[in-house]
Amino acid sequence: MSIRTTFVLTVMLILVAGYFVFENVSGGTDDTIVDPPWFYTVSTNDISEITVHYGDTKETFINTQAGWVIDRPQPLPVDTSRWSGVTLLLSGPKTERIVHETVDDLSLYGLEEPQATIDVTLLGNRAVRTYLGDLTPDGTAHYVMQENDSRLYTIDTSWGQVMTN
Repeated sequence: MSIRTTFVLTVMLILVAGYFVFENVSGGTDDTIVDPPWFYTVSTNDISEITVHYGDTKETFINTQAGWVIDRPQPLPVDTSRWSGVTLLLSGPKTERIVHETVDDLSLYGLEEPQATIDVTLLGNRAVRTYLGDLTPDGTAHYVMQENDSRLYTIDTSWGQVMTN
């Protein structure tokens, strides 16, 4: 290989490498992409009770020393194949986006009378209450809100389906 060819290839390599270095340093157009916020975050070990109100149905799940049980007159162990991952999903659901900082008319989003209310009771008498509203027009997400939070979020439909099943 001649020195001239080597020199041209080296210059081209430096130009290409420089482009990638300076493009990444300046941020390019990716600066406008915002990572979706967490709806809330809690430790799975802090979750002591979960109550789901869905339609006319109310189910309460309690974390006992023997594991999770359905609160009935006679406690019934949960089906671990179906339960697996539920506490992980409830420990920190990630939203798709914040739709509004405040909402004047909850009925537009199915939150005046939510499809489901999910209460997560934590150790230390703390609790998180989530309201699950209608599907978004494209059907890929649910509108959701938290008690004591005025923001309206969207969260993937799969999260809502797991919580209501």
